[in-house]
Amino acid sequence: MRRHPDIVLGLCFVNPGFTKDSLDEMARCVVDGGMAGVKLYNQYFISEPVQFPIIERCIEIGVPILMHAGHLTNPAGRTSQPRISSGEHFAEAAKRYPEAMLICGHIGGGGDWFWQLKGLRDAPSVYLDTSGGGIDRGMIEQCARDLGAERLLFGTDMSHERGVGKILDADITERQKEMIFGGNFEKILAARPARREQGGRV
Repeated sequence: MRRHPDIVLGLCFVNPGFTKDSLDEMARCVVDGGMAGVKLYNQYFISEPVQFPIIERCIEIGVPILMHAGHLTNPAGRTSQPRISSGEHFAEAAKRYPEAMLICGHIGGGGDWFWQLKGLRDAPSVYLDTSGGGIDRGMIEQCARDLGAERLLFGTDMSHERGVGKILDADITERQKEMIFGGNFEKILAARPARREQGGRV
């Protein structure tokens, strides 16, 4: 980020189980360091009270939370990630904090993506990223129909080519592809206070 401030933006990883440490790390990395948001893993569901101080602080400083997510269907996956957040957990958190910018991670890499969409339909403030190795036919089109292209954020995980290819190949409009590839996230970045003071430039 220091070498390429106009190209590279990081996310600050925290474990909400250590509230003070997490808030201190957010101050160091996001407020002082200029990172673009916060990344959470699956130590806790996004809707658990332990997450509330993190969500509230992100609302205050105007940055998004990207969280590892999925609806795992295989026994081994459920055993290894018993508290992975699904669409319902995001919807519950969004109901409590509708002003939060929550990003449900990797629709293509978290098990049953149809289940994820069902949980997110009634949570209009939650974004969904397109990353993950899964390239099921019709997945991106279904996401755009169910949630709207304005809620989809481009991402890659494991394969850059797959991440790009499934958007390029999707039967959606060129305008929708532009929104997914960058336009939607530019709006999120423009919400940061420092950016608002500069007229929203990203």
